[in-house]
Amino acid sequence: MNHYLIITLTLLVIGTAVYLLSGNIKKTLMVVGGWGIYDSIDSVYNLILWPIVQNSYGVISILYLTFGAIIINFLILRWYQHQGTDWLGVKYLEEIKERELEFANKFYFHKNKIVRIIMYIPVKIFQLVIWLLKKNDIFAFFFLSLFNDSFVTTVFLRHGKFGKLDKRDYLIFISSTLLGCFLWGFFVEIGLFILHIIINFVGSLV
Repeated sequence: MNHYLIITLTLLVIGTAVYLLSGNIKKTLMVVGGWGIYDSIDSVYNLILWPIVQNSYGVISILYLTFGAIIINFLILRWYQHQGTDWLGVKYLEEIKERELEFANKFYFHKNKIVRIIMYIPVKIFQLVIWLLKKNDIFAFFFLSLFNDSFVTTVFLRHGKFGKLDKRDYLIFISSTLLGCFLWGFFVEIGLFILHIIINFVGSLV
């Protein structure tokens, strides 16, 4: 699926959830705007700069790119904690976790039968994810590290707390960065390998 389509759908889901919980269009725009700007910066580093550097300097460049990610994400994390503004919408996720059954029942008992049928599986998946998030922070750590980055992972695992980072936060941040970056480097290497095969194959036909 196109990366930008995923971002658009994610922002739509986040925006809808924040608006339903807050009823405040300004807060909704702040969270959606915050995610949109951050995802744009993240995309430039991971989808443009990273493949170019790794293609030019090989697998060893994953170490340097990981170090770069640590610096960038840490600066953003410190700035976010200093600002004290929840533009990631962490508190809304915490509220969703508490009101999960209430939201699910809105679809399970919706007056429109078609809506109940269409939304049954998505709502079940939603409940499964929320259940895993409620169990402990381990699932959230792996999920956010693999599908986002260490900044987002650390912020969400602080559960809305702002201020000075403690040892647990630093451990989460470093572990999340290493896990996410090395896995992303592995996928990029596979992608580059396939791309080179395609280019060589096309070149042999010309």
